[in-house]
Amino acid sequence: MENKQARINETELIREFIPRLKDLAVWADIAALTVPETILLLNNVIERRNTLIASRHFNADQIDKAVRRLRELIPKQILILKELFTIIDENTNLPFLDEEGRVFLFSNESFALECLDYYRQQLRMWQLLTIKHDDIKSFLEIEFCYNGARGAVIDNGQNYYIAEAAAFIPLPNLQAVPLSEQPVMNPDYLRALTMLQQERLWKCDYPGKRELFDKYEDEMIHTFAKARFLVPVKISGQDSLPAPKMSGTFTLNPGQTISFPALKAADGREATPIFTDWYHMGQYYDKEEWGGWVLYPEDLLTLPTEMAVLNVASIAFGLPKNFVSNVLELSKNLDHQ
Repeated sequence: MENKQARINETELIREFIPRLKDLAVWADIAALTVPETILLLNNVIERRNTLIASRHFNADQIDKAVRRLRELIPKQILILKELFTIIDENTNLPFLDEEGRVFLFSNESFALECLDYYRQQLRMWQLLTIKHDDIKSFLEIEFCYNGARGAVIDNGQNYYIAEAAAFIPLPNLQAVPLSEQPVMNPDYLRALTMLQQERLWKCDYPGKRELFDKYEDEMIHTFAKARFLVPVKISGQDSLPAPKMSGTFTLNPGQTISFPALKAADGREATPIFTDWYHMGQYYDKEEWGGWVLYPEDLLTLPTEMAVLNVASIAFGLPKNFVSNVLELSKNLDHQ
């Protein structure tokens, strides 16, 4: 689908499509609409629902079915765009998440630039990211499965649409999989940390900011205690690494030793890089050269360096040992509240 502005105005859209919603043939024409046009049509159908039913041209089931079809169509239209646009927060180097943990997606560059300009005036440190068609599906998989976005706000503005993550891609269901066999992923923790950092580093004050910050902080603490992390490792005493499982476990042979990499933090201290998942680890380390070993939060206190740094290629969040101890203690208190 080409990225372009709506071809017809609201009055023409209503006149052309709403009376024909019962006609199966009209849905091929609706599928060819732009994303903004489909959103506009959906909002009008919802707004006029009672009037349409009262006219006796439609019954409630017909209107509700049309609404469902339009809602299902919009994510499909996003997936076939020539280009998709989103907002990167420079404080996290990750896509911005709103108060409900949803990513902003724009079907048209002009909509994204309007949003960017408005929030830059509110002192947000934002950049525009253009996602080409071939990368849209993988971007959404990363954002929903690894970064933890709960859904998307599409074409944020006067006419917008909110979709859950599952409307775009199938989400992994690991409830029946033993923890030891699950891939290392921390979408809840990374979402909470991203939202906390966005707010903490935003140089703007507003009523309710402290309460919102406290909410994000509690969520970060709660999810941190349940997280599992990957630390890159190299093994000596053999020609090649054993093939690690996605769970971050493998077996060492007698005489083999593990070594960890160390980085310099901004304050000069050495830091051990850790990652929320294999994707973020692969952003910085070649998985052909480095294995990944799973760590639990309390294991961070036993690392050979004074601190850890999380997802160094993006959010680069420092985790000094005293901070880790405090967060683990706070999580116990939250669990007893």
